Amino acid sequence: MRIHPVFHKKLLEPAPPDAELATDIELEDDEYEVEEIRDLRKIGRNLTNCKSLVRDFHRKHSKKR
Repeated sequence: MRIHPVFHKKLLEPAPPDAELATDIELEDDEYEVEEIRDLRKIGRNLTNCKSLVRDFHRKHSKKR
């Protein structure tokens, strides 16, 4: 579930004293396994979990570097 990270404090209200805490909250997004890199654009640096695939891509397409 995605929640907008900014809202006014007036929208908050105290929880009842007997309220149970939610234990099944997902704190991180899903992570997908990369099969192949077809093209590369060096804007983001979010390729930390697939360094070998990036290296293979650069070997195959050395003229794009």
